[in-house]
Amino acid sequence: MMHGKKRGLFLLLGLLFAGGLAAFPLWLDQPQRSNAYDPKSVIQRKGRTTVKILFEDFEAGALLKSGTWGDAGNGSTESQGVSGTSPRSGSRCNALLVTSQGYGAGTNFQSNYFNAAGIIDAGGAIFLDYSIRADQPFSYTVRWKEGSENGGDKENWVSTTQNYTAVGSWQDLKLLLTDFSEETNNPDCSPDCLTQDNNRQDLQAVKQFEIQILPSVTAINIYLDDIYFEIPAVIPTPTVIPTATSVPTPCGSCGSPSGTFGFDPVGFNPATASWNYFAGYIESARFHFSSGGEISDLSIYVGGASVGGTYFGNMQMAVYRDNGSAPSTLLASTAIFTPVGDQWNTQPLLAQVCLSPGYYYLAFTRQDSGSDDTFVAFTNDLSNPAAASTVPESPGTPPNPYPALWGHDLQRWAIYASYCP
Repeated sequence: MMHGKKRGLFLLLGLLFAGGLAAFPLWLDQPQRSNAYDPKSVIQRKGRTTVKILFEDFEAGALLKSGTWGDAGNGSTESQGVSGTSPRSGSRCNALLVTSQGYGAGTNFQSNYFNAAGIIDAGGAIFLDYSIRADQPFSYTVRWKEGSENGGDKENWVSTTQNYTAVGSWQDLKLLLTDFSEETNNPDCSPDCLTQDNNRQDLQAVKQFEIQILPSVTAINIYLDDIYFEIPAVIPTPTVIPTATSVPTPCGSCGSPSGTFGFDPVGFNPATASWNYFAGYIESARFHFSSGGEISDLSIYVGGASVGGTYFGNMQMAVYRDNGSAPSTLLASTAIFTPVGDQWNTQPLLAQVCLSPGYYYLAFTRQDSGSDDTFVAFTNDLSNPAAASTVPESPGTPPNPYPALWGHDLQRWAIYASYCP
């Protein structure tokens, strides 16, 4: 049987002998690869061209400027490196060994195929393609980061949560880039990413790929391979793929929240918690909202007679944006309420708010009685700084922006938000 490449060659020679190519198209049967790297891998079928822009296939044998991070205080550990263990294609893939607890763990790396400007130019891409497999189910998010080269401004873009369930099998994924949201806690655009940067995906300046493994998994082996940005042969219509200018679903429709972020109320034991009754200031703790969604209400655990609490002054809760090192802009708040001791106190937001994935501060104020004050539970957490203001604050109109800090405490206040995805 004559190979497709040879058929194409004989066809070409025959046409040349016949007097020229005229306008006759020559379709390639297979993607073309050579030892010389071409960053835009062209696949032609039936007259339509798909461009796949390679970010990383790990065939270079080493990771470029790789890093790991995680909630070490709660037991997270991470490692990664190039491996020859059953890659998706070629002879190598990236192998990760991760334990993810607390706020999670992650790994990142840059590309061995950077152009002369030090970035990958994926301008015009619609999808981010990659292959992944693992030895146990887990949930994760994907990020890509812009460089400062070629018009980029170092913004981070994070996907919605992905769930891996096909244990041991490669899963080939194609994520819509329009489904990625800007991560607002990026220190490269402190103090406020949403006002400082251009808030658009600068795909002509792709710098870094990152995966965050959500808790709770222990000693999971994860493999990545074949990371591409893709310009498809047929651009999907706006009815299938939302454009960057599409109107989001309005906030205010979350009637029955199905998830929480912040302090984990499951398994909370007041008998083993620590308690704070230093009122008259606004206090807050930083939490990661991995999936994003519409926040409907806030909950806080107030101690009562069982832990020595005898005073229940007015309280108020709020949500603040994280600027990378401290709370900043007020996003939403509850009304003033009088708490009940020895239970979770849940209050609706005055106006529901839709938040993209990222870090946020959940805050509260307590009325200062001058003597005994309202008990609020917390646990010590070396990885989760809590912030207190220097200016006395009482329930009323929450300050905006967050006041100057008295300092950071390593605490995880017993406060959480409920949301609809």
